[in-house]
Amino acid sequence: GAELSASGNPTRNLRLLAGMTFIDPEIDNGDPVTTGNRPPGVPRRAARAFAEYRIGAVPGLAVNGGLTYNSG
Repeated sequence: GAELSASGNPTRNLRLLAGMTFIDPEIDNGDPVTTGNRPPGVPRRAARAFAEYRIGAVPGLAVNGGLTYNSG
């Protein structure tokens, strides 16, 4: 698999973070019934994006949020 991520501050008060994961999971336990299958609950792709905005008028106060996506 591979994972890519980036973060930065496009403005003084705004911080952005994003990441993407690619994985090709496969069971390899010697059991012919399950070997070669994909493990349950492991996505092939996952993406994340988060933002934080610092409120300049109130020192120490910030608003943040994020999104997460997992493929089947």
